[in-house]
Amino acid sequence: KNMSKNSNDASLHGIDKPIICKAYEEPSEHWHRDRKTGVPQRVEERRPAGFWEPDPNAEGCAIEEIHREFPLVNKLRDDVRQWRNDGYPRVSHVTKDLLAHWTSEEREYPLFFCQREAVETIIYLAEVRIPQKPQHAGKHEFSLSALDLEKLLAGETSLSQKEGEYRQTLLDRQDEKSLQGLRRFGCKMATGSGKTLVMAMLIIWALCNRARSSKESIFPGAVLICCPNKIVKERLDVLRPYTQGNCYSEFDLIPPGYSLPRERVRILNWHTLMPASSHKEGGHEFKIINKGREPDEVFTRRILGNLLKHKPLMVLNDEGHHCWRPKFDSSDTTTLSGEELKNFKEERERGTVWIQGLDRINNQNEGGGISFCVDMSATPFYIQGSGHADGKPFPWLVSDFGLMDAIESGIVKIPRIPIRDTSGKHLGAKYFKLWENHIRGRAKKTPAPNVIYKRANGALMQVVSQWVQRFEQNQERDKGQSNASPVMIVVCSDMKVAQMFHSKISGEQKGKGGVEYLGSEVSKYLSNTKEHKYTIRIDSDTLAEAGKEEGEALRKMVSTVGKKGEPGEQVRCVISVSMLTEGWDASNVTQILGIRAFGRQLICEQVVGRGLRKMNYEPDPDRAGFLVPDYVDVYGIPFSVIPYKGQTTDQVKPDIRLRTHICSLEARQHMEMRFPIVDGYLFQLKKNLITCDVDSLEPLKIDPDNEPIVTFVQPPKDDGGPPTWDDSLNTEKQDRQKFYDGTHIKAIMFRLAQYIVRDLVLYSIKDNGEQNWGAISRHQLFPRVLKIVKEYVEKKVEFNGINRCELGIECYFDDARRSLLSGIRPDESEGEDPLLPILRKERAIGSTKDVNFTTVRECFSTTHSHINEVAIDSEWEKEAAKILEKTASEGLIEYYARIYERMGLAILYEKDDDAYHRYIPDFLVRMPNPDGGSWTLILEIKGFKKKEDGAKHDAADRWVAAVNNWGKLGKWGFYVCRNPNELAKELKEQYKKGPNT
Repeated sequence: KNMSKNSNDASLHGIDKPIICKAYEEPSEHWHRDRKTGVPQRVEERRPAGFWEPDPNAEGCAIEEIHREFPLVNKLRDDVRQWRNDGYPRVSHVTKDLLAHWTSEEREYPLFFCQREAVETIIYLAEVRIPQKPQHAGKHEFSLSALDLEKLLAGETSLSQKEGEYRQTLLDRQDEKSLQGLRRFGCKMATGSGKTLVMAMLIIWALCNRARSSKESIFPGAVLICCPNKIVKERLDVLRPYTQGNCYSEFDLIPPGYSLPRERVRILNWHTLMPASSHKEGGHEFKIINKGREPDEVFTRRILGNLLKHKPLMVLNDEGHHCWRPKFDSSDTTTLSGEELKNFKEERERGTVWIQGLDRINNQNEGGGISFCVDMSATPFYIQGSGHADGKPFPWLVSDFGLMDAIESGIVKIPRIPIRDTSGKHLGAKYFKLWENHIRGRAKKTPAPNVIYKRANGALMQVVSQWVQRFEQNQERDKGQSNASPVMIVVCSDMKVAQMFHSKISGEQKGKGGVEYLGSEVSKYLSNTKEHKYTIRIDSDTLAEAGKEEGEALRKMVSTVGKKGEPGEQVRCVISVSMLTEGWDASNVTQILGIRAFGRQLICEQVVGRGLRKMNYEPDPDRAGFLVPDYVDVYGIPFSVIPYKGQTTDQVKPDIRLRTHICSLEARQHMEMRFPIVDGYLFQLKKNLITCDVDSLEPLKIDPDNEPIVTFVQPPKDDGGPPTWDDSLNTEKQDRQKFYDGTHIKAIMFRLAQYIVRDLVLYSIKDNGEQNWGAISRHQLFPRVLKIVKEYVEKKVEFNGINRCELGIECYFDDARRSLLSGIRPDESEGEDPLLPILRKERAIGSTKDVNFTTVRECFSTTHSHINEVAIDSEWEKEAAKILEKTASEGLIEYYARIYERMGLAILYEKDDDAYHRYIPDFLVRMPNPDGGSWTLILEIKGFKKKEDGAKHDAADRWVAAVNNWGKLGKWGFYVCRNPNELAKELKEQYKKGPNT
């Protein structure tokens, strides 16, 4: 009877399908739990921005906390939505280009809606609302009034009240009236939802705008990134432009035509913001020397270096919940335990040094000054002892996409928790509230570590059993490859308990002669040996005992868990105290066990959040527009407000879907395929001489099914119903005859030539990447272009008996313009420089060795490819892969590779929306050359031909021509196969013809 639906225990009410929103669209629904019963209900609207706080009147409720809204954030959310729907008015053309690039539906790497919304919100405030007065809003009516905006921005801008010793230090060398407020914007984003990419986009927005508008002070000229520890700092290296693996290049964040300036981004740990010692000189400490407090201008120069020349700054605080301003006079730490008090003092020191350092930079007029700070955090709340209410959100929050939103959108893993068991002693499941129900119970004192281990052993063995099942499943699936193992996390109450669990799980114990390896008591797969550390423990005691070198090695191992080729690659179990350090972003966590008390939902979220980063972001083949769900089993962490999938503890399934790991194989390194990553073309004319192979261009068909040439109209019916054909009514024929009478095909060709000459002038670029204005003579170029246009109209435009003036209709006219532009080349035979590719600055060369992801799609195993599997999107591609394998075994081709999105091989082409899009062909094929050597064929498998395919294929021909002119990666060709059954035959023809055919 304990299992009745009326039971007030949230753990009883799991959700079968927690994912109800699409990751790339604004959430339109959310799960809401009844506070009394815990029963979930699906609400057809977006969850309001807000947070959870304890409710003193929650006795008898399944959920003991109450949801409080962020009213100003919700108003701002409405404003940003309307601004987005209006097409982003009142921003620079640079900002419009960036937003168009980031929101394009055809991106190789679509950005989550939460990432776009966070960036849009900061841009909206910094570029639209703050610099402009409300009366200049135009059509846009603000939900957030001027007074609301003032309240929102006042969260951290006022420093007028004295705050004890901190204020005295701050004012030591400054007049209080001269202090400037530090403007802060807070973005609340769940762990795993992509905060790093948000920071990258903000860097691009600031620096690209500043490069084009150097005198516009609303755009920051440099970026300072602050973080809480070394692990996070190393993870943020991807934000350094032009470094290997930077996220700007990896995720295609910079649109064609733009680039980031060098030396404008600096990343530092909070320790760097500490004032220099007053006893230090020339790098040495002297007790007898006291130089006094480091002057603010010296401090600022030391911190910023070259960034001083590019004020004002934008500051990005990663894990910004550590950067808070303590209220020393009102802080209360009397209720904190010894361990908690120690942690609080460390937090207070970090927060004080961090915020004080930013204050000093902000109040330096010479080269200093901060335009604004953006705090990125999953949990932007004050902590107990800060002087603010425990769990109170930072008042400068402007954007909110929390863990519940991330789960419902499929962006993070879905927690699976126990909902019932066979014990019959507890509502729900014993292992849901493990600490409360079984380990400590009602006892006043915490049991000894050996007692805790004894009472938690049943839960531990059950979790380990699920991990072993997952591990063996992966071993079978990986077919002997060295891939990262699934990982289990055990979160303990203190260091002694962590040591107990570590010794039992790893079998590693300290003996008189040193470390002894006695074998794991829970699983042979988790046993440590002298050679292998499968189970690791991470806490301050472990690091202190390890010494400097061993401690650094341990940190490196922890920070690289799940990363191929790194020290943490084969880690299988991590044991920690409280929660793992921020920045720990392993995606292969499959089980979490909590061995401690959890007083608030916030603590539950912080602990669980460390293991919710997804392994892959593939579309769900069963639910269009949704992402494939990933799961993590969670025991002993009693959250009640997070959407979770319930499971009985005797029916746990280790995996829901079969996933295949797709990667390059070291054993097939000789099959590696390298390719240039082309962002544009270097078109330089010295003599204004051009040529065009018109015969190779795609034909243009004038089609009345596409653009009707005749329309029949009738008057509406008397009954007011929808218009339908009625023979009894008068019918009138309408057409474009007057347009034909007043136009001549020669005039259309003349105008087409004018447009192409204009575009050729715009596309002419110098070697340094600047526009080559005036290098092309329009009057010399025009007759040559007109001659090409006439040839194109005669040979490639299929009029099908329709009046030739139809070419003047914009859709046909623009298709002709784009096709001709893609085919026109400098005339090398007359001494012009050849068309050359402009390679991406951050990553000029791509390779098949960079392929590494998992997929739920059907896969085809390879033997003649550097990549182990071909992920199948269609039956035609599957058939093509089989034929490529067969022809490779016969020696007709050498080897091949499926082209995947994240490889970076994409061909730019222009569509009828006048924007550039990226075309990704299907395969790379290494072809032997009859005359010796080899060349690379870009192969497209295409059945039904779409309207835009002509633009794609013309662009591919131009790509091949430019890359062949460049010549540093051999010869290339492009071919479209219309029928896989003919592929083998067609490959033989390509072999005979050779490259560039």
